[in-house]
Amino acid sequence: MRRLAFPVLSLCFLLFAALPAAAETVTVMLDWFPNMDHLPLYVARDGGHFAEAGLDVEILAPSDTATAFKMALVGKVDLAVTYESQVLVAASEGTASTVTSTLVDSPLNVVLFLAGREIEGPSDLAGKVVGYTEPDFERLLLAALADRAIGDVDTVHVHFAIVASLIAGKADAVIGGYRNYEVTELERQGYEARFFTLEELGFPPYSELIVATSPETARERREMIERFNGALEKAVAAIEADPGGALDLFFRALPEADRELESAVFERTRAFFPRRQQLDVGRWQVFADYLHAQGVMASPVAVGDLLLP
Repeated sequence: MRRLAFPVLSLCFLLFAALPAAAETVTVMLDWFPNMDHLPLYVARDGGHFAEAGLDVEILAPSDTATAFKMALVGKVDLAVTYESQVLVAASEGTASTVTSTLVDSPLNVVLFLAGREIEGPSDLAGKVVGYTEPDFERLLLAALADRAIGDVDTVHVHFAIVASLIAGKADAVIGGYRNYEVTELERQGYEARFFTLEELGFPPYSELIVATSPETARERREMIERFNGALEKAVAAIEADPGGALDLFFRALPEADRELESAVFERTRAFFPRRQQLDVGRWQVFADYLHAQGVMASPVAVGDLLLP
C-alpha cells in the first residue's frame, strides 16, 4: 500500500490543479428598479461574460435612488449604479468615492412636452409652466434660460409624475423625463411626445448612469474591477451583435417586465451603451465645473481624484 501512496497523492494533486478557481463574488446594487438602462449588466451576467472573467455577480435592486451609492460607500455592496451628478455633489460636500465604470454614456434626461403645446425649442418656454422632478433641475433650468434671456417661466414640482402632469396639463413641459422611457410611455397612451435635449439648453455632456464604489474597495479590488469592466465591454459587443439574444436574456432574468414597453425602450437606449470603459477626465471636469458654477455643488471638485485611473 505504501508504494501506491505517491501515485495516489500525485493524482489528487493533478485533479485539484485541474479544478477551476472559485469565482469571486461581486454585489452590484442598481440605482432603481431593473430596467433597460441596466441591460449590459444582465447580458454580462446571464450571457456568461462575468463568469468568463471569474466573477459571480449578484444584481440587487434598491429601496430608493439614494440607497445604492450609500451602500457602496460603507462597503455593504461592492459596486453601485448611480448618477454622475450624485457623485460630484457628494464629492463637493466632502464624501469621497471612486467611479469605476459607465453604463449609459449620454444624457437621457430631456425637456419633454406634447405636440400642439407651441413648443419647438428652449425659447418657446417663455410664458409656459415647466415641471421639474428634482430641485436641482429647477435651478439648472432657470439658470440656462436666464443665460438665453428667456424669462416669464413658471415652474412646478411634479416629482416623478412626469407623464401624468403632461397629459393633465399641469405642466406644458417637464425637465427630468427620459428620452427612452417617458417618450415611449406617452406614445403608448396615444400622445405625440416631443423633446429637446439638455445640450440644447447649454448643459455640457455627461454620463446618465455610472458605477461607483468606495475608495477602499477601488484600491483593494482593482483587479476585480478591471475584469468587471472587460465583461461589460463584451456584453455591449454582444448586444450590438445579437440584439434579439440580448433581449431574450433580459426577459428571462426579469419575466415580470413589460415586454412591449421594454422592447420599444431598447431601441431608444441601445446607442448609449459605451463600447469601451474609458472615463474621460476632461469631460467629467467640464460637467463638474458647470454644476459648481450653477450652485448645485458646494465647492469645486478635481475629478481626477474621483475617477479610477
